[in-house]
Amino acid sequence: MSEHLEGVLSETLLDKLASDLGIDPKVMREHPFFRVMKGMVLLTYPLKSYPNMPTFNKLDETETDPTQATWYPILNIYGAGALYSLSVMTNDAATVLKRALRITLDNMINSQYNSADEAGSDQWYYDGLTLTKTNPGLMYIPFASRCLVEMRTDTALVAGKYLQILGKYGEIET
Repeated sequence: MSEHLEGVLSETLLDKLASDLGIDPKVMREHPFFRVMKGMVLLTYPLKSYPNMPTFNKLDETETDPTQATWYPILNIYGAGALYSLSVMTNDAATVLKRALRITLDNMINSQYNSADEAGSDQWYYDGLTLTKTNPGLMYIPFASRCLVEMRTDTALVAGKYLQILGKYGEIET
């Protein structure tokens, strides 16, 4: 017997399900269990009970006028969970700069990831190995005790320019 149930729901039914569960329908559509395709929703749901399934949360943080070479902690979670996606960008399309992410999982620095040194307001996505302009989609990078995500730029931004990180992550609620 399969350990997963797969089915197709209409978006109306998904909205009703989200309402019944007290979840924002937009957030529910972005959960890995659901995939929206041509007005239909493909649901893949574990039949087993998983008490330690991470939640699904949005990350959208901005640091205005960041100082050169200063790490800004953006996400700092104690406990277990998972990273699903990360990207970094700036609203300064004219200044040549590097955008950087540093990810610490379970108190070990995973690595520091740098974009190319160029001007532009493009999003740079973390794909598990590098920063790239190609969106890798959702990933699942688990952590057991802590997740710290930091960002920085190698050039100071001024006059309301900002560095922004977007992503999705999960925490295991106890």
